Amino acid sequence: MRLGSLYSLRQGRAFACALLALILLAAVNRHRLYDLGDWVRQTHPGSYQYEVEKDSMPTDEELNCLYNSMGPTDDIKLITNHAHFIFGLSNPYEDRSAGLFDFLAFLAVRSAIVGLKASRIFLYYTYLADPSSSKPNQDPFSNPWINRLKDNITLVYYAPAEIGRLKDVSGAQKAACIADVLRLEILSRQGGIYLDIDAFALRPFTNLLQSPRDIIIGQKGGNRAGLCNAIMVARAGSSFIDRWIAEYKHIDFKRERNISKGVADAEA
Repeated sequence: MRLGSLYSLRQGRAFACALLALILLAAVNRHRLYDLGDWVRQTHPGSYQYEVEKDSMPTDEELNCLYNSMGPTDDIKLITNHAHFIFGLSNPYEDRSAGLFDFLAFLAVRSAIVGLKASRIFLYYTYLADPSSSKPNQDPFSNPWINRLKDNITLVYYAPAEIGRLKDVSGAQKAACIADVLRLEILSRQGGIYLDIDAFALRPFTNLLQSPRDIIIGQKGGNRAGLCNAIMVARAGSSFIDRWIAEYKHIDFKRERNISKGVADAEA
């Protein structure tokens, strides 16, 4: 009996040690595990991603909306050729997954200078320092890529208190969701072209800036699951954007795809 009890005790300890080791490994590699889970979610046979990636062919109604005349446009003000980027709302000093402003981000902004030929470029941020710092707005030009862009961009600092206001307005908690709200507020106030930090402009948006429409935005995916807010061209004071911002109060942020389809549902 004693030998049996001792054996069971050793088994229990071995199991506890193995479980503890797995927990520690998972904690150390949590970002890799998250990436793996995201990859599995997007590639398994029943993934919704396949529907999103279907080839998209514009319908006659969509083409009419884009190209048909709305009457005389001589008195319509051009959409301003200003480019807006958002980066660094989360602090990489506390959350490594937030990442630093790197070479690819530099190329995206550089493409707005060379390809888009934007007359002004704004970068909205809270944390840009490299190495990362616990303090917001800690010397953004310590980042070598920001330093290379300093003569061509205007940095706009958003303090943590302002980020807190955006959370209160929208109910969003994740930085990506807060950025969704912020980009709409920027376009509503200033107008121009919003681009995600991984979007590359290869040529000017001249024709789009002349559009009589107050906002030009693409569908999200070949199955038209919602609106794609990665690139938007909008005139300041767009009523559509104002309605979109209002819809954020009713969005379930636990379901990411609802974020960009709220107005589409409301307008249906």
